[in-house]
Amino acid sequence: MSEETQTNIIAFLAQPSSYGIDGKVDVIETHISRVFLAGEYV
Repeated sequence: MSEETQTNIIAFLAQPSSYGIDGKVDVIETHISRVFLAGEYV
């Protein structure tokens, strides 16, 4: 996967509209993963 594709996917997943919510999306980065917390969705 190219870096540009990965950047676009991360940007998409960081948007509340991707989950159908009005609140914010918290992004937690670990040494190996990114976790997107969006309301009741992880």
